[in-house]
Amino acid sequence: AIISSYMKEIQDNKMIFFSPWAAASTVTQNGYKENYVFRVSLNDIYATKFLAQEALKIGKKTAIIVENSVWGKEALKNVNLYFESNNLQKQKGMIINRGEKNFKKYFYDLKMQDYDSIIMVLNSQESQRFIEQMWKHHIYMPIISHWGMVGDSFFQADKEYLKDIDLRFIQTFSLLNHPTKEAQDAAKEYLKTYSKTSNSEINAITVVAQAYDSVMLLANGVKKCNSFKATDIKIALENLGTYKGVLKKYKKPFDTTSHDALKLEDFFMAKFDKDGNIIPIVE
Repeated sequence: AIISSYMKEIQDNKMIFFSPWAAASTVTQNGYKENYVFRVSLNDIYATKFLAQEALKIGKKTAIIVENSVWGKEALKNVNLYFESNNLQKQKGMIINRGEKNFKKYFYDLKMQDYDSIIMVLNSQESQRFIEQMWKHHIYMPIISHWGMVGDSFFQADKEYLKDIDLRFIQTFSLLNHPTKEAQDAAKEYLKTYSKTSNSEINAITVVAQAYDSVMLLANGVKKCNSFKATDIKIALENLGTYKGVLKKYKKPFDTTSHDALKLEDFFMAKFDKDGNIIPIVE
């Protein structure tokens, strides 16, 4: 939503803008023919399809709970498009305002409609409160979540409740999944720069990796065109070759029609271990 509010200024002033975190599809698919926004992060066109696929491994009736924002409403629309394409019933969805604290009406629907899982697209505070109250109402159905809930102090606040609730969430990076020299070297530099002692202290490691690769891809674009002029860098970025980054080996990450470096095959599901570390789920 923040990026969208500045989109006209970014495009009108031809500013190269990289997003290492935002997931709304309109960040890069913004309607501008000459588009100066690039992304090394989720695009919810792919991410919501991935979440829907994961939920359907559990059952055929999934509740969709999203926040009242561009991000949340796009996610609801995209999940339903996937459901309908697979001849499944479209869901009305439960739309939650930021700061909302009382979820009793949603729990009534969850119980009465006999759902078998939940797709959740909420940020940390609302996710924290929602799961706390789920547990208190004895609702223990599995949750397939976007990554918005990972930040802040979510795990510390809800770790007791998560013992009874199967919470899984989408990720693009884990040092366990990416044991490459590039990933390990970047982690070492992070610990040194920010005076940390172990990898478990790297907050939101996924966005750290995405931000790192964003900067390196931008640097490769500048090097390729040997210019700091935005129009030259844009063309160079759309014609990059191969670059071995922290997240993956990028092969032409951008072109004139797509400014998203990550695709469906780059996503995986993860969970918290008992200490709050994020670990990939191996199936």
